[in-house]
Amino acid sequence: MTNNPESLTAADTARFLAYEHIFYHSWELAWTAHNEGILKEGAWKDWNTWFVAEARRRPPPGWIGNRKNHGDGFIQYVEDHLKRD
Repeated sequence: MTNNPESLTAADTARFLAYEHIFYHSWELAWTAHNEGILKEGAWKDWNTWFVAEARRRPPPGWIGNRKNHGDGFIQYVEDHLKRD
């Protein structure tokens, strides 16, 4: 697989987006668990630090292609945290 998602075949693009969906879905589950008081602040901080760093490392098309699969609150949360300083 290439480092340039725009050059992937249709099948490879589908696999790439499915793989990225797993990542962002996991982050949303943790975000929801934290907001509902299930995941405590310390654990959330550690997980969220990792998720943010990992998301910034990933190619932007992975988030752009999966954004529609998530709730508005989580979308805003991710986009706020993916802004470059």
